Parts: sequence; structure tokens; C-alpha cells
Amino acid sequence: FEAQISTLGGDIVNLELNHYKSLKNKEEKFRLFEAKHQYIAQSGLMGDGMPNHKTQFVAKAGSRELSGDAKSVQLRLETQASDGVKVAKIYTFTRGSYLIDVSYEIENGSQKEIAPYAYYQLQRDTTAPEGESSMVSTFTGPAIYTDQDKFQKVAFSDIEKGKAKFNAKADNGWVAMIQHYFVSAWIPQEKLAREYYTRKLDGTTPVVTAGVVVPTPAIAPGTTAKQTVHLYAGPQIQSVLDQLAKPSASGGIGATGLPLVVDYGWLTIVAAPIFWCLE
Repeated sequence: FEAQISTLGGDIVNLELNHYKSLKNKEEKFRLFEAKHQYIAQSGLMGDGMPNHKTQFVAKAGSRELSGDAKSVQLRLETQASDGVKVAKIYTFTRGSYLIDVSYEIENGSQKEIAPYAYYQLQRDTTAPEGESSMVSTFTGPAIYTDQDKFQKVAFSDIEKGKAKFNAKADNGWVAMIQHYFVSAWIPQEKLAREYYTRKLDGTTPVVTAGVVVPTPAIAPGTTAKQTVHLYAGPQIQSVLDQLAKPSASGGIGATGLPLVVDYGWLTIVAAPIFWCLE
């Protein structure tokens, strides 16, 4: 894919998938994150003076393309927080993968220990994407998975009414934004405490966010800490999602339940095995 990242917040504001075409214009690539639906992958830190998705970053010099035999390319964004704390937001893109690593590197130049929290969220309006039909059973909206309550779809309307129900606290799982054929999901590291949330944003256009908050390690004065969360942004390819669902010891990232975003509707019990046979 080709990603456009804003220095305001360091958010991914546009993501074109090279192997998929726009439904309306076959001459254009399909966009997952894009301005039309206000669909953005955002993140930030919570704490006194910490940078968030409204903070201005500076993009450091470096390669902007995955070229030659390189297996990955990084984009580094930096900003100065309060009291001598420096923060870098680092994107790592890997060849042949829809998985993006998003890291915060926090250098504590202050005189006191700090322990900020990090949040990772997906913002989107409530309008279904092009191509959806009442003849096809599809779901557009957030989903949250935890080992305790398993796969939970969260309707836009419930978020707008303040009635969204899901398991908010866990040390496992992920949060996603689903639409027909495609998904984006923030996937924290395994066995890391986390809290999920959804909220409606103020404005004339209905827009919601769904996200997760995770702690960063306590950072003593004069030391640096780093935290990484995975972002999957791409097609709902069953075999790829199955691999990501495996534990890290087996070559995955511990995204248990991620294959459930493939929505077969009420025919799942029949459609899933048929799909397996066809593949």
C-alpha cells in the first residue's frame, strides 16, 4: 500500500491498497483510510504535557519507499513534550505485509519518573461504504474481541445513544473497524493490560471512535522506554488472519479471534466450510 501520514498527530489519514481497485472508478486504487468517511488511524499519549493526535510532529529525514531488497522501511516523527521529555512516533512497514507496527519511544529528560498511558483508536463516520446492499448480509462498524466475551460487534447507533455494551477491561484482545471485505484493527501485545472504549464525536456529521488504552512502562529520569502496538489494515484474507491469530511462539502476533471479522452472516455454519473447501 501507499500511506499518507499527517504530521498533525502522526495519524494515518490515507491508505491506498495497491492490489484492489475503487468500486466507483476502476482507474483508482481502493482507499481504506480516507477523508470521505473521515476514516483515520489515530494514536497518542495520555499524561501531563504528553503528545496526542492533535500535537504537531516533525518528520525526520529518511527513506519514504520500500526499495531494492529492503524488508522494511520506517518513518520517524518527533516532538518535544513538557519538562524535557522527548517523544518519537515510529511507523514500521514490512514488505508483503498488511501489518504496520506503531511505536512510541519516550525519552525522559525530566527529574521525575513518568508512566504515561497510550491510546490507539480508529475514527470513522457512520455511513456504509460503496457497494453495500440490503441483499448482502454485511456489517460496518467497530468490533471488540476479548477471551472472556469473544467477538462483539458494536453498532454505530448504540455508540451514538451511549448504549454500547462490551467487555472494557482485559489483558488480551483487539479493537477493529469492519466493513465488507476489509478491516483495520489495533492489536496490543499479548498479556498487556488494556481498556477498550467507544465514543461519539461532536459535529454535524455522525463520527465515532473505537479504541484501546494501554500502559507504558514506568520511565525513570534519564532513561528511554519503547512500546509497540500492531495495526492491521487491509483485506479480510482468511489465511492471513488465521496466521495473525496464532501466538507469537508459532509465528503469529496473538490476535486470537481476528478471523471472525470475516462476516458470513447467518450462513456462517455453512459458508465457512464451503469457503475452506473452495480455497
